[in-house]
Amino acid sequence: MTSSSIVLDASAVLAFLHREPGHQVVSRHLAAGSALSTVNLVEVAYKLSTIGLGQEQLQSFIALMDTETFELTADQAYLIALMKPAAKKLGLSLADLACMALGKHLGLPVLTADRIWKQTEFDIEVILIR
Repeated sequence: MTSSSIVLDASAVLAFLHREPGHQVVSRHLAAGSALSTVNLVEVAYKLSTIGLGQEQLQSFIALMDTETFELTADQAYLIALMKPAAKKLGLSLADLACMALGKHLGLPVLTADRIWKQTEFDIEVILIR
């Protein structure tokens, strides 16, 4: 199905690209192969565009990271809808849930900087970068 070993949240990608605290943890996981939801790719692209980085630069970064991107499936969309009531209490976004849904779909842990994810009860392994 995939050669990835972890699903990246946008916060992990941005930490890696900006060399923020935790970027070394992301780097170690990238070496083993990673996956990224296109929903999280949109979030990364949006945030990078606000600092003047364009589509070509982002595509280059993603290619260098050797990250496999996955489109949101109908099954994942339904899972996100089921997760939303519990996620709302924690303030989780649609992109957060898309990352977790991809992790659940692929049977992989998710890598994030968002500590609140550890409070979820979605039967998804959450690994913090810091």
